[in-house]
Amino acid sequence: MKAAVVEELGKMVVKEVEKPTPLLNSLRVRVESCAICGSDIRIFKKGDKRAKLPQIIGHEIAGVVEEVGHDLMGYEVGERVAVAPGHGCGKCEYCKKGLGNLCINPIPSIGYASPGGFAQYMCPPPTVISNGFVNKIPGNLSFDEASMAELLACCINGQEVANVGPGDTVLVL
Repeated sequence: MKAAVVEELGKMVVKEVEKPTPLLNSLRVRVESCAICGSDIRIFKKGDKRAKLPQIIGHEIAGVVEEVGHDLMGYEVGERVAVAPGHGCGKCEYCKKGLGNLCINPIPSIGYASPGGFAQYMCPPPTVISNGFVNKIPGNLSFDEASMAELLACCINGQEVANVGPGDTVLVL
């Protein structure tokens, strides 16, 4: 398959790489869209201690389930899904409260320690799936729109944490 691989800081190359095989409790997604995040740009330009180069970056992904790994339930070949980078362990007190961003044992995730969506296919790590970061998308939502779901989720999460509600005045920069 073709993938855009960050080989070193400031150098990305589109090249042929091996098509991934899903692990137990994982699946393979045929990538239809992958948004570019600020962290992708940071990894490319400046690096990130969590990102192991060379690396296929990209973690705002939408595509179609192509293969379901052994023992994974709840997904079927042909389903449209959005994949977010979820990096929590799923077991600590913060993850159990739905605060994976505060995880005390974070697992570097998609586009950092595992190949991301700047490729024709990708396999989310099992923890990403078990923590609920692979979600089915409705047929009336385009893949480009679905790839932006994680970005929207960050905005909604920020609003909820800030307790912003009807009648409040806010400034968005």
